[in-house]
Amino acid sequence: MRLSDIKISTKIPLLALLITVVSASSTSYIAIDKMKNDAIEAAKDKLYALEASRAAALENYLGSIEPDLTSLAKNDYVLDALLDFNKAW
Repeated sequence: MRLSDIKISTKIPLLALLITVVSASSTSYIAIDKMKNDAIEAAKDKLYALEASRAAALENYLGSIEPDLTSLAKNDYVLDALLDFNKAW
């Protein structure tokens, strides 16, 4: 069966169906690709926010122990203990 043997009354609906399927398929592909890219961007944004949060928490923690380390560094007992430790090695 050749295309020229098919009636025009069958060709027009088949052509319309083909155009509809191609259009729906391309629209679906574009939509899925955009959703994938949006999901990737959202995940990146969450990771950047988590990174900033963790960096702030670490900075806060290190800032909180700095006064403790400063006071221990000035303590004579700690200095003597470090000197004795060095002598023991």
